[in-house]
Amino acid sequence: LDLKRTGHITRGEMRCFFRGFGHPETVADRVFDLLDEDHSGEVDFQSFISHFERVLGPTFRLAQRNPIIPVRDSRLRKEVDDIAKALLDRLNTKYKNVQEAFRAVDLNKDGKVSQHEMRVFVKKLGMSMDAADKFFHALDPDSHGYVMYNNFIQLFGGISRGDKTHDATLRRLN
Repeated sequence: LDLKRTGHITRGEMRCFFRGFGHPETVADRVFDLLDEDHSGEVDFQSFISHFERVLGPTFRLAQRNPIIPVRDSRLRKEVDDIAKALLDRLNTKYKNVQEAFRAVDLNKDGKVSQHEMRVFVKKLGMSMDAADKFFHALDPDSHGYVMYNNFIQLFGGISRGDKTHDATLRRLN
């Protein structure tokens, strides 16, 4: 929630949040519409918390916000985090799950993402080649020249290790 850290929650962020708990978009949309009292297209984060703190617990409000993808170079950290947030927002509204997104990026279906594949994918999402390259290098910090499925799913979070589809995909790709 509040992926852009603006203090407001967008409809896409709300959908992503509810999807993580297994609820369909219709549920997220109904909750969003109820909380968007001024019809601004955004829900105040504090207002959301005031309604759901009993369910989520007080630690949810105080949770530390780490970078989406850790980057060694402090100069690039914020830029890569901003790119990751933008991609995450687009991916979460376009794909049902991490497997579907990975299949869309892995054009040659070899179980890993090359820099070229990342460029093609990011361009389709309306972002620059520079953004694609920075994002790719952040996911490939050891310069292997590719991003494995495990590294890719770090972007999505919330994927349960007990998920049989996820486990089967990992076994197939490793």
